Parts: sequence; structure tokens; C-alpha cells
Amino acid sequence: MARRLLAPSLAVLSLAGCYLSHPGEGAPRDAGTDAPITPLFDGDFPGFDAGPDVPPDAGRPDTGVGMDADVRFDAGFDAGVIVIGRDAGRRDAGPRDAGRRDAGPRDAGFDAGSDAGGPRRPALRFTPSTYFEVEDSPAFDTPDNHALELWIRSRESGDADFCQKGDSVARELFVGLRGGRVVAGWEVAPLSHVLTGPLLVPGAWTHVAFVARAQPDGRHQTELFVDGVLVDRNADVPDLTRAFNDVVFSCGRADFDVDEIRVWRVARDPMAILANMNMRISGSIPGMVAYWRLDERGQIALDYTASGHFAILGALTTPDPADPRWIADGPF
Repeated sequence: MARRLLAPSLAVLSLAGCYLSHPGEGAPRDAGTDAPITPLFDGDFPGFDAGPDVPPDAGRPDTGVGMDADVRFDAGFDAGVIVIGRDAGRRDAGPRDAGRRDAGPRDAGFDAGSDAGGPRRPALRFTPSTYFEVEDSPAFDTPDNHALELWIRSRESGDADFCQKGDSVARELFVGLRGGRVVAGWEVAPLSHVLTGPLLVPGAWTHVAFVARAQPDGRHQTELFVDGVLVDRNADVPDLTRAFNDVVFSCGRADFDVDEIRVWRVARDPMAILANMNMRISGSIPGMVAYWRLDERGQIALDYTASGHFAILGALTTPDPADPRWIADGPF
């Protein structure tokens, strides 16, 4: 069946916009400047590192719950300016993506109407009829410490679920919208343990992080962070059930955009969330289960960890009406 991803090699063959060759060796060239396009991936697959590495701070290795010292950046992105706060990293320390500012046609894989003409910042755009899914894995089970981080930009006027581990009856690791406010948590009808944040500004990129910490008595403490700030907490949540851990992780089926999705089997520290929400990070940080940067422009959203949790866009590994669209104005 075309729906099932049988091996990492199939994912590579399915990518419409990922080039494994080096610039100048038959690589595609920029439509506006005729300069070679820097490859998205340069190395072995899977478990690749995209682009040259910024050397890690050997004295401060990341444990998954502290500061992410082992940070890696894609070639073509500005690794020189990283500050905390919205729009961090958008100021150039020098020429940035100079070969990617088009004076001519846009890349075919992008929604041209989403880009104002600056550097490309890929993300995914969903509608109520489009989605992506990741096949179930025991790694996504959530009885212990776990966390979900992502950037969302909503166009919804009513209630919606954006990304979730579950279905319409039972949801966990879910982020959505209720009464115009961002929510996150888990639900098994008729039970609901949902944290509520502020009103979500339509059309604005917002970072959301949901964290669950297992307690000695088997219960959980849950926390919701919006743009790096703690906005809600529940210190006494019942043990999260394993009963629906055989369902897929998915995003979509609502009007919104998403970027930089990170799933963890550790309870992320507030300082680590704040320090790393505005930058790409390494996929090898301990405790990371899956990391979808959403930079590929193809039919497969790659997992930047070594786990191989690739997301299939739409119903098939070939183009179909359920595919979300690639856009070029992500948060960074």
C-alpha cells in the first residue's frame, strides 16, 4: 500500500524538495540568481544532521530537561544571532540566504501567496480537509514524563484540535482551541484534563508547550506554556491511560499553520523551552522522541531524530487532495 512507509529509503525517494547532491554537482539552481541551492541534507540517512554544526558546549551537554547546548543549524540559516523572544534570529549578522531571494518564479513546492519575498522559512498550512499522520509507535506512549512543543498560527473562528495523539473520542498530547483560547492536555470522554491559556491571536505565530511530570503516587503534574511563559498548571492529574496509545499522532483537519513540532519522553524544563523555542535544535538531545522541522517541501515530513517517525502528508505518499500545503513564512 502506498500509505505505509516501509523503509527510510522510501522517504528519501518521496521527497520533492530534498537534494542529496552537493552544490555545483548537478544540484538545482536558484531561479532568481542562478546560484546553486544549498542541499537540505548532507550526510548519511537516517539520523542525519542537516548542515554544518555549531560546536556544542562540551561543558554543558543537554540532558533533555536543561539548556540545549548541542544546537545544530542548517546551512543557509543565520547561526550568528540567537536572542530570546518573538522574531529572534530574523536580524542578519551578515548575508542571509542570499541565494534564496528570488527575482523570478517561486519554488513549485511553496504556496507563493504566503511569502513576502524574504528568506524562505518553510511551514505547513492545513485546512479542515487536509492533514498529516505518523504511524503509532510505543515511543509515543505517555504514562510517564512527556512534553509536546510546536508553533501554531490559527485562522479558526470556532473550537478546533490542531495536533494530537488520538482521535475524536480520546485525545492525549493534544493542542487545540476552545472558546478562542489555546488549550492542551488529554481527554477520554467524559473525562477531560485540559489546561487553558490566553486568547489566541488570529494570524499570529504562537509557541505552545505542554509538559506532564509523573508523580510518585502515579498521578501527574501538567503545565501549559505560551510563548515561553507558564499560563496554566494542574498539580493533581490522574495517571494518563495507555488504553489509546495504539492510535496515530496527527496534525490538521482545521484552519491553521504549524512548524517545529517536538515530542519528548522527558518533562521539559521551563528555561529549556524558553531558550530553544526560537531556533532549530539537534535531533540527538536525550529524551527527544520525534522532531519535525517541516522544511522538506515534499510528501514526507522527516523526523530529525534517529527514530524514523516520518509523517505522511495526506492519505498517500503521492500527491492527493488531503495534502497540506507548504508555505514560506514560518516563525523562523
